[in-house]
Amino acid sequence: MSKQFKPIAVGKNETAEKEFTTNLERKFRLSNEFFEYIQRFIKVEDRNVLKNENPYSYFTDRFTAKFEGQFPPQLSVRKMFDLLEVDSAKIDFLSSQMSSIKIEIDYNTGLPEHEPDFNYYTSSEEQNKIYTHLQKVADSLHSSEQFGIKVYPSNICQAYSGWMQFDFNSNKLIPNVSRILGMERTTY
Repeated sequence: MSKQFKPIAVGKNETAEKEFTTNLERKFRLSNEFFEYIQRFIKVEDRNVLKNENPYSYFTDRFTAKFEGQFPPQLSVRKMFDLLEVDSAKIDFLSSQMSSIKIEIDYNTGLPEHEPDFNYYTSSEEQNKIYTHLQKVADSLHSSEQFGIKVYPSNICQAYSGWMQFDFNSNKLIPNVSRILGMERTTY
């Protein structure tokens, strides 16, 4: 009976995660501004009506439905906007900016519908073994400091030929995920 391979999360794509969070917050901020502005003209009960619609067409459809009896039938929507002092450029800008961010969100809460996994995973049993071995080495080197043993990270990194690296954020040695996963760039 062979052992089933189980990938290990060995790192996180922090740049992509930060970009996702920034875009999510921006889309929610834009949607709040959009809804705050259009509430002057139409009433919106549930903000999630925008999930499958273009925000600009949503507003235009609801606006014309609300005010169609108050204007002559031959009057264009743009003219109606002008007469009621609707800033259509603002609505168009907010709408296009919201649509350009390709993240599905709950417009009521600002939470994403699906949050992607930003972890890097091992793809073979050999990578699992290397990672767990290097993690054990890093942990034992880190714990040796409690006994007064001074470890020089640069010497360890050199001794392990780049398989270990120093993480300046946590101030300790860690396995070099790029090398383990074969994602290192080579320069010739």
